[in-house]
Amino acid sequence: MSDTLVLERGRARKRVLINRHVIAANKKHERAEPPVSVHFRGNVYRGRAVSVCGPSTVRYSPDKPLNCGATVWIETYAAVEIER
Repeated sequence: MSDTLVLERGRARKRVLINRHVIAANKKHERAEPPVSVHFRGNVYRGRAVSVCGPSTVRYSPDKPLNCGATVWIETYAAVEIER
């Protein structure tokens, strides 16, 4: 049975990323670690699926990646549901 976490709508931005390194490690080591992460208020929440419940923007910034190295991500101020 899966567990769902809801990050509520508000003024704080949420960033949704897909971690390709986790996907590669899962394949190599035959694991199933969650490859989706949501960065919100200094925390990172990981899951297998994410639903954005409102407007969002997909960003591509190869010249100025995020601190984690991501160059493509989704940004939203809407509520986000994370299936863990």
